[in-house]
Amino acid sequence: MTTRCIISYPNRFDEATLSSGSWLAALPLTNLQNRVLSKVARSTDDAVASTKFDVALTKDRAVRVVALINHNLSADGLYRIRGSTVSNFASTVYDSGWVSAWPAVYSTLTLEWEEDNWWSGVMLDEDKAGYTWTIVCVLSAPAVGRYWRVEFDDTTNSDTYVQLGRVFISGQWQPVLTMNWGASLSWETDTKIETAIGGTEYFDRRSGYRVARFLLDGMSTDEGIGRAFEIDRRAGIDEEVFYIFDPDDTYNMIRRAFVGRLRELSPLEYPYINITRKAYEIKELI
Repeated sequence: MTTRCIISYPNRFDEATLSSGSWLAALPLTNLQNRVLSKVARSTDDAVASTKFDVALTKDRAVRVVALINHNLSADGLYRIRGSTVSNFASTVYDSGWVSAWPAVYSTLTLEWEEDNWWSGVMLDEDKAGYTWTIVCVLSAPAVGRYWRVEFDDTTNSDTYVQLGRVFISGQWQPVLTMNWGASLSWETDTKIETAIGGTEYFDRRSGYRVARFLLDGMSTDEGIGRAFEIDRRAGIDEEVFYIFDPDDTYNMIRRAFVGRLRELSPLEYPYINITRKAYEIKELI
């Protein structure tokens, strides 16, 4: 396996001061600093001047991952993310440019000619059900800046506003070596099933969530102790992490990247001299 995953932690967004744009008093930007994804921030309208916000961290931070979680952007929606060391963004350390909120997620080789998205490869509305709609911006290298600006251009959105449930801004740990073969990504659900005396089954359907399982082997002692062991200490099983299976695979980013938590804290093992390894299980937060 050639994949070098990313585990992004901690989320620096909650320490930030938020400003700019035009957001409903009842659904303000500060809602984005609440981990409940359904507690959204909503713009007053869909004008470009309204659907933006500035993020002032407490100091310059190295940022590799910006995720905009549980958004309602339409198929034509665009976003732009900038980072700077100055609050007026006169100079920038990062500028994504205007990017589609819904990039291609299918190769034309996997679609039938007659399908509506054969040319574009974008996800159809009916296919979006079950996912927490998330924009994942992975910088090519960490950019150091205190100020970050997020902008949207979605003036044809049928909702006539833009809303989000959570923002994740963080550095990253990208292990030196790849995950071991056997890594998995699965859907799990807490759907309840009751069976009647006659055998008929009744279901109390619950939303599904993703679970990633993988093993990082061949880490140096320094990497194992300094990164893997430290993330366990700081994140525990309750803090958010952002998991990206493969930062280079844009087709499957929406499927294989999510905000989650460490479901369990496995031991850091020493299988060989100066070598460490550790297993991970990351559960999606919904």
